[in-house]
Amino acid sequence: MLERSVFAIGVGAMVLGGTAAAVAAPSYCPTGSYAACGGREVGDILVGLHSKGRVFGIRPSTGEIYTFSTELEQYSNIELGDLAVVPNDPLRVVVIGNVDQGIGIRQLDSCGNLTSAVYGPFPESLSYPWPPLPKGGTNLRGLVFNPLSGTLYAPSGWFTTPFYGGPDWFSLLYAFPQGGGPLTIEGALATGEERIDGGQIGAVAADELGTLYVGNGDRLGRMTAVVGGSDRFAEYVLSGEPPTDIKDIVHDGDQHLYVTGAAAGHGMIWRVDTLSGVSELWAPDRGPSYDDEPYNLLWGITLDAQGDILAVEQFTNETNRAGVARISRNTGQMIEYFGLPVGTAETVGAGNQPWAVTVLGVNLPAVREACSSDCGEGYISNCYGGCTPGAWLGDDFCDEGSLTCWSRASDWDDCALCPDDQVRDCNGHCALKSWVGDDICDQGGYVFEGNWISFDCEAFRFDEATCRGCGWGEMLDCNGNCSPESWHGDGICDDGDYWHFDHPVDYDCVEYDFDGNDCQVGG
Repeated sequence: MLERSVFAIGVGAMVLGGTAAAVAAPSYCPTGSYAACGGREVGDILVGLHSKGRVFGIRPSTGEIYTFSTELEQYSNIELGDLAVVPNDPLRVVVIGNVDQGIGIRQLDSCGNLTSAVYGPFPESLSYPWPPLPKGGTNLRGLVFNPLSGTLYAPSGWFTTPFYGGPDWFSLLYAFPQGGGPLTIEGALATGEERIDGGQIGAVAADELGTLYVGNGDRLGRMTAVVGGSDRFAEYVLSGEPPTDIKDIVHDGDQHLYVTGAAAGHGMIWRVDTLSGVSELWAPDRGPSYDDEPYNLLWGITLDAQGDILAVEQFTNETNRAGVARISRNTGQMIEYFGLPVGTAETVGAGNQPWAVTVLGVNLPAVREACSSDCGEGYISNCYGGCTPGAWLGDDFCDEGSLTCWSRASDWDDCALCPDDQVRDCNGHCALKSWVGDDICDQGGYVFEGNWISFDCEAFRFDEATCRGCGWGEMLDCNGNCSPESWHGDGICDDGDYWHFDHPVDYDCVEYDFDGNDCQVGG
């Protein structure tokens, strides 16, 4: 039996980025270790104030709070909307704010100083075929980097009633090179019945396959093959207590979105399975340790180096509280709370709300996984361990030889042999997608359209572990054996060479993205 030694991927002095083992990582991925500025550490939580533009730093290990940057305070009416680390150097931070106040999209170094990087310029007004909307009416709220290209995406919205007939809001998706440069417009997000209209797009996220997710108001959707020129859109319906106002979204690199929003006047978090469409109210309150007290409005959301949720809680006079809640992505329970200073002109208050959040030096899981792949720039691992252009996923053409499995969403339904809301089960019978991982074990005991339905097989991760339970810190592997969760995507290929108790551990299958791309693909 081989001895297993875990490779630590920079959670201390090194950036947590993700690099390929067999081939050189694409240029938009980290190429080495980077040193943080004095007084800053990799893993510090950065929180941006919407009105003032100040960025606070939080040291999770000690709870220390410090001022990371005041550079944006030289501008007025800042409306800082989001923060995101730059994939190839995640000690640099991109910020987004009001275009007509001279901010637009800018970059801060690890000391919090503005760099010379320029994203744009933004057009004074839109050109045909878009409505002639002025730059001054632009609202910028969200940022995300495409893990397959390093392209920076930012939805932008205008209040349009004074300018042209139609929906009250009009939104486009801007795209920029990772390090700065001219913008391009990838498509409209608020025209036509199949897209999100009637609201300003603000929330945006990306998965490890390059698929984008956008949200506003009470609507959340998926866009595929944006880089390839298509902007196909599919909507998700959030269950439980539907949000009245989606604020932010983040993808965990493993088919789940976490969504902050408001319902019943309080902040909540939903979790969405992007393959089945099943959603659930994941964090409805502060949990039993805090007497199930409701959250204030929750805004920005991201994931820390351990994969847990960080959500920004805004200030209210009633609670006299604002800060960042660290929430378990596995249970939805709040693990700890980092309070921000409140009550002065220089800190948090009702007119100066905390809004955006990112983690210094830590790329999101989707970026880390994409940058660990052997497939190279613009390619994704397919169902059979080969490499396929990412732009082929969901491009209206069925790639039958590579993307037909559930873990690649049947090529985002390009290869679907069932109605849109259904998928072929372990035995080839059409059944509802919403049955996958819905807390009811489907192993042949329930009938749909005259067939006994089973999702208890590797292709569906054994009905998303509904049919088989594991202990704390464990998850099912490709063969349905309970195995250490910490071994998945930790820098070592678990393809059966290493054992856990009485069985070899195997995460080397498409259902687990070939151990988070720790195992070689495309060879």
